[in-house]
Amino acid sequence: MLRALTSLFLVIGVHSIVDHEDRQIILTAHGMSMDDVENRVVIPIQDGRIPPLPCVMANAGTHQHGETFTKNNFHYQCQNGTAEVVACIADDQSVIQLGRTFVKNGMKHKCTIVGDSVTYEQGTEGKLGYRNGWMLQKKQSIF
Repeated sequence: MLRALTSLFLVIGVHSIVDHEDRQIILTAHGMSMDDVENRVVIPIQDGRIPPLPCVMANAGTHQHGETFTKNNFHYQCQNGTAEVVACIADDQSVIQLGRTFVKNGMKHKCTIVGDSVTYEQGTEGKLGYRNGWMLQKKQSIF
């Protein structure tokens, strides 16, 4: 009887500790402090469940799970707290799919993915001696 009562006490004791804990997740933009209230999101954990997480990016704001957004020449989709590049965006707002190259109005656009980095390149047909026969005018990479 004492053993059953002790087991019951332990279960109740653990349950009450969990009920009184302040459980939350604090998300910050890469390199930002958790104390920076303008660059963080506090998400309470309710009933032991973690809701889908938003994405927090410096100079791009907070975006909800599933939302898409553009920063510089990259188009992102928020996937449970991770901003994933899904395409490159040219200055004229043309969409370049990952791994694709196309020419529009004499301007060449290239969106490459190698490992965890994505690179957008823009340039015009160039003279021999330039990279791959075209003159690079702009290059941005995300790691």
